[in-house]
Amino acid sequence: MCFTMNEARHESRVTLRLGIALVVLGCLFCAATAIDLLQFVLYARPATNLADPPRVQKLIWLAVVLISTSVSFGMVGFRASKVGSPHERLFSGSSLSTQLLWGLLAAYALLVYYPLPPHAHHTEKALLISAVLLLWGLLAMTRPAVLHLPKTIPLLISLKIVLINVLVFIIAGEVILRLADPVIASQGFFGGKQTPAHLKPHSPVLGSIGRSNSQGFRDRERTVDRGRTTIRVLAIGDSQTYGAGVTYDEAFPTLLESRLQQVERESEVLNFGVPGWEPPEELHLLKVYGLRFKPDVVLVNFFVGNDILRRRGAYWEQPIVVAGQSYYVHATGNAVHDTVSPDRWFLYHHLNYLFQVGTVHWNSWRRQASAGGADLGITLRSRSGYLQEVDERTDIYLLNEPKEISLAWDKTTQTLGEFKQVLDARGIRMLLVLLPDHIQVDQQLRQDFFAARGENPGRFDIDKPQRLLKLWAERNGVPTVDMLPAFREAARHEPLYYNTDLHMTAAGHRLVADGVWPALLSALPRQQAL
Repeated sequence: MCFTMNEARHESRVTLRLGIALVVLGCLFCAATAIDLLQFVLYARPATNLADPPRVQKLIWLAVVLISTSVSFGMVGFRASKVGSPHERLFSGSSLSTQLLWGLLAAYALLVYYPLPPHAHHTEKALLISAVLLLWGLLAMTRPAVLHLPKTIPLLISLKIVLINVLVFIIAGEVILRLADPVIASQGFFGGKQTPAHLKPHSPVLGSIGRSNSQGFRDRERTVDRGRTTIRVLAIGDSQTYGAGVTYDEAFPTLLESRLQQVERESEVLNFGVPGWEPPEELHLLKVYGLRFKPDVVLVNFFVGNDILRRRGAYWEQPIVVAGQSYYVHATGNAVHDTVSPDRWFLYHHLNYLFQVGTVHWNSWRRQASAGGADLGITLRSRSGYLQEVDERTDIYLLNEPKEISLAWDKTTQTLGEFKQVLDARGIRMLLVLLPDHIQVDQQLRQDFFAARGENPGRFDIDKPQRLLKLWAERNGVPTVDMLPAFREAARHEPLYYNTDLHMTAAGHRLVADGVWPALLSALPRQQAL
């Protein structure tokens, strides 16, 4: 009996020391993080309107919450060191497994979303996590007895058991799926069902096809084997190529295919447009998937509006391959986030796949997965809201560009060079298509932008991106179609973009097809020239 009591006292002392150590570590981490945040805010330079910028106001609020959390944790640790205090009983009465479990979870959540540079949504998640820790700290400091409730309320005990089981399921599922991944990939379990661009397969599409294909692309079903196909063109790009804002039949890849088939029936133009993607991701898609189709020509459709100035942290991004499919996941440079964040979990991608396919069947059952359930894939907003969006991508036009823009240009030309190397090595022709930004074409939008920002138009060279891109293409022997002059001329007669959205209208797509058509014919190999 005495031996058992000694064991209990020893365990109680160990849990007390561990509890105090955890809250002290939490106190120091929150304090150091808050200081780092305040220094970042103090010395941050508004040199460029990078997409997805950190919101300074939220960073300040985060620093305030972290300071409050640090103080509350420090007070809890100090009071727990007093013999006989309720704070001492809070830790000494808990178990080692409970402290380690919640301590590791809290550390994981904090480290995944910090340190800087954070994405905007990371700031929000860090705020939520810090607020939960602050609430615990305040309760532990002022009402420590409340935190003993889980020991006496059956519902909370059951909830704790459920949470532990969920954690075990995540860990076990992740280990099993990683070990089984080579088998799953080799058996092609997801073949023909999940896209290499993680688009949703068989989703509603306005136009003659009705649905996206089995790979999620906004296109007809295509086979890797060319069969009787005499000419195959691959159109790769972002949402402009995908056809956001128009129907399938109005998108310029579809229009080009119709023209080719009028003079050579067995011709194809495959639409590999992926909304939100940028040249490095498109290059990866070409290498791991597009080259399988053995195209004669690849249209690299470069949207000047956002293919130069990329998202914050995009330079760190690398694809991960799960079950033989590629997924681009965002990165921050934070080693913890970029290694073990939830979007790196194989389990996450498998469950996401099941959810995507399941919702397609669910919507079909509810008779919602039909042409009537599709939309044009654009987001119309107020004029002021659209001007704010335009403001986030206009630094590429500055005469005296900041360092961030120079870096973006270097990465852009490097990626285009890799496109050329990959295609040249296989004897495939590359045609660079420069799609202009709305602000380059719409004079009224430019005037509204300069007025809203209070800028001197003399600081900007609106034609600069096309000039630099064509200079690169000339030096590297890449045929180029610059749509800017034709767009400016045609914009006098009809709108080529939506009023408060960067995507092209049906008229804009027709104009692109008209401009690309002669260059596409010239790019075809001689034996296939029409």
